[in-house]
Amino acid sequence: MLAKKSKKIKSKKKQSIFVKIFWVASFSFLFIYLSYANVKIFLTRSQFSSNLKQLNVTAESLEKQQNKLNAELGVTGTEAYVEQVAREELGYKKEGEQVVVIKKEEAKSIQEAKQTNGLQFFENILNWFRDRLGGAE
Repeated sequence: MLAKKSKKIKSKKKQSIFVKIFWVASFSFLFIYLSYANVKIFLTRSQFSSNLKQLNVTAESLEKQQNKLNAELGVTGTEAYVEQVAREELGYKKEGEQVVVIKKEEAKSIQEAKQTNGLQFFENILNWFRDRLGGAE
């Protein structure tokens, strides 16, 4: 009878050790998984926080730009602004004023003349060499 009890006690000890190992492993796995999830959530939250800061900066700059455009829009309705645009863009003038127009073609022709003078110099040198080589033959 004592032998049967010792076998039962040993098998119960083996089972209780197995159960303890199972519970320790389960809690360890759960702890590791929750720690991993917590770290992942923290990283995602920090990324969203930095994105939010960047969006706030963008929103502030857009609000400043909107305020500036609204101010310009208020100015465009005045007579002084309409007069300024008529003078600058349409070429209108007041009585007694003279309008001076500078044509862009003149500036282009001056640049083209400078370029052709530089090319002409090299053409003159080439012609001089051709004359010397051609005359020697």
